[in-house]
Amino acid sequence: MDAPHRLGDELFVNVPAPQGQVRVAIAEKAGDYHAALSKHDGLPGFSLADCIPITGDQVRAPVRFQKTRIADIPADKPINLRFELTRAEVFGYEWKT
Repeated sequence: MDAPHRLGDELFVNVPAPQGQVRVAIAEKAGDYHAALSKHDGLPGFSLADCIPITGDQVRAPVRFQKTRIADIPADKPINLRFELTRAEVFGYEWKT
């Protein structure tokens, strides 16, 4: 089975977080199983600490990082996404080119 990889240059999430926030980390996929990533796992520049928090009630909120762009990750690199939710939910996510 092929490992997941980014399917576009941008990532958007549907987030109801009127009094909370969501952060995303992007890590290189290791192995053929869905292991839980630690808070510090992430590609350089794509950790939870690097993610600009998403707040409010948004249908299509862009996932942004402080100094890097998702388009900088090689399209064929196998990745995992990690979502950190604080008083929030994620209804879905979508890749766009």
